[in-house]
Amino acid sequence: MRQRLTIIFFGVLAILLIGTPVGQAQTVVDFTILGPRIVLDDDQNSEVTLTLYVAATDTNWRPILPDSSTTITLTAYEAGTQNQLTMTDGSSFQSSATDIWTSVQVTLTGLNPNTEIAFRATGHNTGPSGPNSPSTRVVNSPPGSDTNHFHVNTPYSANPDEPFPLIITPVNAQENDLNSRPTAFTGDLSLTVDEGDITPTTVSLNLQAGESHQVMVTLDAVSPTNKIHVRSEVIDSPTPQHVVVFINENVTTLDDESVLRVHPTVDQDDTSLSLLGVTDTTKWESTIWPIEQKESEQVSGGWSIMTSIPGIGQNNEGIQFHDIFIPRTGPQGAVLKADLPGDQTYWNEQTITLGAYNWKIVTGTFPDDLAGDYWHRRFFLSHGQFPRIDAMFDYHSAMFDQVLKLVEVEGAPDSDQKPLSDFGVKGTTWTASLWRAEETPGVDPVFHMFATFNVSSGPVAVFILRRVYFTSLSIHSSSRL
Repeated sequence: MRQRLTIIFFGVLAILLIGTPVGQAQTVVDFTILGPRIVLDDDQNSEVTLTLYVAATDTNWRPILPDSSTTITLTAYEAGTQNQLTMTDGSSFQSSATDIWTSVQVTLTGLNPNTEIAFRATGHNTGPSGPNSPSTRVVNSPPGSDTNHFHVNTPYSANPDEPFPLIITPVNAQENDLNSRPTAFTGDLSLTVDEGDITPTTVSLNLQAGESHQVMVTLDAVSPTNKIHVRSEVIDSPTPQHVVVFINENVTTLDDESVLRVHPTVDQDDTSLSLLGVTDTTKWESTIWPIEQKESEQVSGGWSIMTSIPGIGQNNEGIQFHDIFIPRTGPQGAVLKADLPGDQTYWNEQTITLGAYNWKIVTGTFPDDLAGDYWHRRFFLSHGQFPRIDAMFDYHSAMFDQVLKLVEVEGAPDSDQKPLSDFGVKGTTWTASLWRAEETPGVDPVFHMFATFNVSSGPVAVFILRRVYFTSLSIHSSSRL
């Protein structure tokens, strides 16, 4: 019986299912050959050079250390065929006498774009066999500008407490996109598992487009249900938010009646927070998400903040609102009010200052770079007329099959209208807060809802009102609807 590992990609989430190894035989029966999931033919000369990792395995595909070193011969084929490819360097090498995995650099020529490469090995009186891992694909498209995904490659089998290679390649792609483009990336990735421990727990990348990073990882719990999660805080951490309670001691901002705000129904409102009962001792219960910053866009970056203040408002049922803060200085210089999305009437200047007499933390921590000068816009979900309803539920509603109006943050409809079911939300578990909006005689009650849930590409946050919903800027880059 072969014990297999299966790898599935969800944005920057790699799930690795690891079969339990059985048997103790040391006779070499097969080989595992692992390379990066994608390589770049950057000069489009139909030639690529990459590093492979080769291990001998027993009859159960369990990686083993043979009794002696020997010469290993490699061949390359178009995956799923017998069409052999030309390998000009690395076609033979001496296996390690001390390590299960041996690395070898190989060069292949005469390759067509999108060729899927599978490798086989011969040695120790066995073979050719392999690869016991996903294939390697050749691309010659121009490098991508922004990393929103990682291709992660691992062998199909592993042993507990024994290192095996994990290869990470940053790309710009959608899930399972054959046209993914390699990208440059610098930053740290976290490695976590559902069962037991993994070593290491963090890896640092500093890669040019087309380069890959290899790290030897070790698991102490090997089972078909264990999962390895590879995530970037920069791109798509599942929990990048800061959950905080703070007091705004800046009474000037609380009393300001000139600040125009907008309800989700796009009604103008200039009610000051102080008139709703907010004082310099009121506790703001907030969740803060970073807004993705792209160097190619002038209006980008900043913060999305969802706030609930219980016990105040028109009927003392609590107020809830969503703030958007866009830096007044963007990647390309000063951001003018005319640069902002939608009706500029609703945007106002605001400076966030942390500490005494301003935003003073009660519990939790603010993001390190929250303080600064911003353009600010606020959406009210409730003025305290009705209580907040908190719920968690699995949603299978046929409403998802209707074509709903997708509205961007500026309040204008998006041109690409699709049913929510197209985004894979059916059957997902929603964590939601709902508020009943002000009633209109002769009209059915209206509820506003703020909900978070996970789809295949990662976490999503949305507002839903009546039969209209719009994506919040708290959505992460690889998860935007």
